[in-house]
Amino acid sequence: MNTSPLSIRLFGEFSIKSPYYEFRTSASNSSQLTLLLSYLIVNQGTKISKDKLADVLWPDENIKNYTGSLRNLVYRARKELKKLFPEEDREYILFTHNSYLWNPDIPCFVDVLEFERLNQAIRSETNETKKQDLLSRMHALYQGEFLPAFTSIEWVLYENIYYRNLYIDCTLNMCSYLYKKKQFDDIITLCDQSCLMYQEEERFHRYKLMAYLGLGLPSAALDYYRSTVNFFSQKFGIDINHTLNDIYQEILSRLPSTRMDINSLEEDLKEEQDSNHTFYCNFDIFKNFYQLNRRSVRRSHSKHYLLLLTLDSNDGYPCDVETTKEEMQILYRLLSTQLRKNDIFTRSSHSQYSVILTVPNEYGSEVAERRILQKYDQVKQHDNIILTVERKLIE
Repeated sequence: MNTSPLSIRLFGEFSIKSPYYEFRTSASNSSQLTLLLSYLIVNQGTKISKDKLADVLWPDENIKNYTGSLRNLVYRARKELKKLFPEEDREYILFTHNSYLWNPDIPCFVDVLEFERLNQAIRSETNETKKQDLLSRMHALYQGEFLPAFTSIEWVLYENIYYRNLYIDCTLNMCSYLYKKKQFDDIITLCDQSCLMYQEEERFHRYKLMAYLGLGLPSAALDYYRSTVNFFSQKFGIDINHTLNDIYQEILSRLPSTRMDINSLEEDLKEEQDSNHTFYCNFDIFKNFYQLNRRSVRRSHSKHYLLLLTLDSNDGYPCDVETTKEEMQILYRLLSTQLRKNDIFTRSSHSQYSVILTVPNEYGSEVAERRILQKYDQVKQHDNIILTVERKLIE
């Protein structure tokens, strides 16, 4: 028998590769085929009963003859796996005591199992240099989330979260080690790589800011701090100023102590470039604008209206996270371009935006509301999502 090991990936796109063939999830094979193989591989060495496999493969379906469906699926899997070594009689999926299992005698390299093995080795390693080497190898294995196309399946979601947290902890441990060694350039490179996976992980940004300061680059740190704060505000509606305040104060203390004249101040306060988009801000700043608008109402000939825009599903059930995220991004782009430049908006919850409109009269607010609703219906990606708008005069 050929002793060449199989290379099996579950991080990112699922694949099983031999020198002769590579199996990938595609339109030509069902998702159940990938789920069957994934579950057996992740639990290799363990006998999985037919009942358990049926729950894994058809969790929300009431299949009367699941034994026949499972037998047919295993047959298809064996037929597909035969292509890996077509000249050899290998039995990849064994059946014993009314249970299935992945053949433990098949030599294979499985990325998630190696990832877990390295994680266990790191816990018992006391030599810092060797530990860093293990962390580096572990970090390199993570080429994407665990079966990202199947996170609607409960067991996949749990595994996905588990490995994501291990990856984040691995990265932070590497950053801590590199910071002690004052390898600041390596920290920046590592954080840039890791942010491609999880840009919302605030601690990656913190280490990058610390690295800039370690390199004696407070101006670069300030620029990165501002771009990071803007990213969290615009993407997630989250104000992270307070959590990064300590490092922000450290950045300011390291900046050259040159006095600013009024022209420099004006340039610093201006937008970097003329923008045709509506002004977006975080919720705390939006709250301050609301208070200012209330105070100016009596002195102004214009009317100020507060709008609350809410995304819901038309079937009465909560929207799933990914659908809400996609539609909120669409709505963000729409509000940025369809409102006027002197209007202001913010994200006020995971599925809501708030807007302050400045209009001559109530009719102007009605026109703006209708325009938003009509435009959203034209650009939304999910037909089951509806947008509702509540409107109230600021007085």
